[in-house]
Amino acid sequence: MRRFGTDPVTGYKPGGRSGLALGRLLNTFSTNGDERHTYDAGTRLKELSQRLWWFIALRWLFTGGCLALALVARLQLMPAPIDYRFLLVTGVFLGATNLLFTRLMKSFTRGGLNTRGIRVLVIVQTLTDFMAISLVSYALGGVETPVIVLFLGEIILVTLFCKRAISLVMALVGAFFAVLPVVLEYTGVIPALSLYNPSYKAALSSDLHFALSYIVGVTVVFLYFWYLVSEITTSLRLREHQLEKTYNKLMLLDREKTQATLRATHELKAPLAAINSYVYALRDGYAGEISDKGRQALERIGDRADLLMKKVVDIIQLSNIKTLVLKRAHLTALNLTEVLAGEVKEAQVLGKRRNIRIVNQAHGAPAYHICGSHEHLRTLISNLLRNAITYSEDNFSVEVSLQGKRDRVTLSIQDHGIGIPEKNLDRIFEEHFRSNNAVAHNPNGTGLGLPVIKEVARLHHAVIRVSSELDKGTRFDVTFHLIHPNQNEDAKNGQSSNHRR
Repeated sequence: MRRFGTDPVTGYKPGGRSGLALGRLLNTFSTNGDERHTYDAGTRLKELSQRLWWFIALRWLFTGGCLALALVARLQLMPAPIDYRFLLVTGVFLGATNLLFTRLMKSFTRGGLNTRGIRVLVIVQTLTDFMAISLVSYALGGVETPVIVLFLGEIILVTLFCKRAISLVMALVGAFFAVLPVVLEYTGVIPALSLYNPSYKAALSSDLHFALSYIVGVTVVFLYFWYLVSEITTSLRLREHQLEKTYNKLMLLDREKTQATLRATHELKAPLAAINSYVYALRDGYAGEISDKGRQALERIGDRADLLMKKVVDIIQLSNIKTLVLKRAHLTALNLTEVLAGEVKEAQVLGKRRNIRIVNQAHGAPAYHICGSHEHLRTLISNLLRNAITYSEDNFSVEVSLQGKRDRVTLSIQDHGIGIPEKNLDRIFEEHFRSNNAVAHNPNGTGLGLPVIKEVARLHHAVIRVSSELDKGTRFDVTFHLIHPNQNEDAKNGQSSNHRR
């Protein structure tokens, strides 16, 4: 069974207040001061929010590593003597701070966001990591082990998140914490710890030339590493900025094309209606008797005009739904079971012409309340049922069911028709696309029914899944979020908590 993507059809809400706010927030982490970017709220939000949580996940891994190493050292299973208390303190410190950071991140992504607060949070996270790595480096012998390279990973992360000037300062701060154990050992503030040769390490720690060389070397390496990473990220951001500008231009051209198409279809609607009225008048004899051949010609003209009118109506409907804003959709609490029953009755009349039975397995099902637009929900169900009937073989059946589970309900429509070739499943929601077997079975289709379904699903934050087997049938599953009937007021505002899950 195939799930369609990460766009709004899947239930992802890029247009929400928290989504746009987080997108603007993360923009401040990902650009230099002189860059002005225009971001797509969907892909940018998803990518950068994952970076934030990845940052926290890495700290959990480091926390677990410190605690595990402390346990091994406490059991004296290490080949070299290690004071487990340093590792234990580091692990507890990281775990406690990461619990706080996780809680703060959840609160920051739940509603209105404080941009400055999250920027400070990321910097504080980096500083706590620097302190933790410095303590672990000291516990493991400092210059005797390569623990210092962990600072470089933190520099990469802070360079990805912050402006270049801030990342430079953080790289210098990282160098300070990296050399701090050596400085303190040289000045005698703390004893020199060694895993291999304590006397040699003590002599080395008291050598001024070694201490100065180490400080300068680490600082130069850190700055060089920061420079390389910042240059690469800056170059990538510039390329990304160019791609985004091009993407925005393409989107603008696409909107202009859609508006031009919509204007043209509106202008065609009136002449087509006039043609139809004249054709019907001639066919019904209001302009005098006509020959059989003339009547046949009129019937063909009428059929073609009806088909063209249907395409015009579908284009207008699709354009209207695509440009519909959530607040103007008149969302209310609806009984999906009730709406489905009404559409099934109408489809049963349509199916009788070809002896196709519409079996409503949801008859008698409990009331499933969802937040939706009654008009557009009827359009979605009606289009699915009409498609099932159109592409079914005569004398077969179409099964309709509702399956509730926790906070969701799934509407399923199964036909036993021509099916969809596997290679075409990725394209069935494209406008005007029709597979070859669909065209052969029904030449008069518009290829706009499924795009309309996709847009209605987006409007309702629903998930569409499709499974099909050639010459055996197709199943559409549409999953909605359930709400409690008394959430009607929230539903009207399009702010039901179920929609943000």
